[in-house]
Amino acid sequence: MDREIAQLLIPFVDEKYASFARKLLPKETVLLGIRLPILKKTAKQIVRSGRGAFFLTRLTQETFEEKMVFGFITAFMNPFRQRNRDNLISYLNQIDNWSLCDSFCASLSMTREDKVLFLPFLRELLIDSREYYVRFAVVMLLTHYTEECFLTECLNLLARVSHPGYYAQMAVAWAVSIFYIHYPKETENFLKDNPLSAWTQNKAIQKIGESKRISAETKQRIRHYRKPKTKCTDISG
Repeated sequence: MDREIAQLLIPFVDEKYASFARKLLPKETVLLGIRLPILKKTAKQIVRSGRGAFFLTRLTQETFEEKMVFGFITAFMNPFRQRNRDNLISYLNQIDNWSLCDSFCASLSMTREDKVLFLPFLRELLIDSREYYVRFAVVMLLTHYTEECFLTECLNLLARVSHPGYYAQMAVAWAVSIFYIHYPKETENFLKDNPLSAWTQNKAIQKIGESKRISAETKQRIRHYRKPKTKCTDISG
């Protein structure tokens, strides 16, 4: 780890938090144990100082925390503009767990112009062979594209996701449940007829059923859209 990066991060190491966080991440993750709000605050301070691009060259990405700070800096530097697109792609190549992916998506602030500009890129990622490229695109849809004007395209894009990876398919199920909460009629029509695997469709229905914003009557009705289970060897996690 770069010495200047270490000076920023090491004082905030929390062994108790590290023990908790290790249970949620892949075993091979190198984890210091620093809470996300601190990492986000550090990244904001770096960007506000005008040294964001400099620090992106110093982060070794050897630890989970360095990867997270890299993602936050990239997000706060507006990666939708062409000059920062390379940093975004560089970060996507470093994502190897759901936390890095989802935290990055949530940290992005998107204008309507950004959303329109970025959508063709997300379309490409959704059919990529790399699992976390796909998950990133799906989580972006459920996080930033829930306006009605994007609804039809988002449902069509979710139907196109064919990556068999657990984290890609789980993201699709999550996205369907989010769109159902916002647009129950349209999303229920989607549940009636779509190419989703039985695993993904049924997981989406399960997640809808877990929502406190959905009535018991509705939960009972949508259970009828569960697909018969088939032998599946490609969903694992």
